[in-house]
Amino acid sequence: MEIKYLKSLQNYPVINGFKSKGVPESKIEQTEQQLGIKFPKAYKEYLFLAGELNDGLFGNAIEDNLSWAVEDFQQDAKEELARTGVSLGKPFWVFTSMDSCEQFDYFYLNESDNPVVYAWCAYDVNETSQHSGLPKGVRKLYNSFSEYVDACIEGHKKGMM
Repeated sequence: MEIKYLKSLQNYPVINGFKSKGVPESKIEQTEQQLGIKFPKAYKEYLFLAGELNDGLFGNAIEDNLSWAVEDFQQDAKEELARTGVSLGKPFWVFTSMDSCEQFDYFYLNESDNPVVYAWCAYDVNETSQHSGLPKGVRKLYNSFSEYVDACIEGHKKGMM
């Protein structure tokens, strides 16, 4: 796979002393077909480079394993959103989660090849949103998925994660 957006991850394959392990392109394509969705290019690059094992690239999140993400992240997030009465309004993909999906980071599918990253938090649902136009409990984290990954890598380099 040609890497366009996540060159920093390609050049930083060891995280917390462990070499990242990617998902084969064929498995990524198979997952897309099974789910009837198309992942953004930047996320496919992440999966290809470190989607099977990234040893905490995204901080305190549950390890990102594609099979696990398909089975549990998405369902848990949908249940938590339903419990709190929140709709994100369009198809989304959760790629990291904490507290049984009471907090998760996601992007919208079909938005761009390098989508904006948002965070949702159940604890913020009842607060007045300062983020005009976003669903309750949502805040924009980064302008792109690659910016998010770069920030995580920088955090690891500085020993902050």
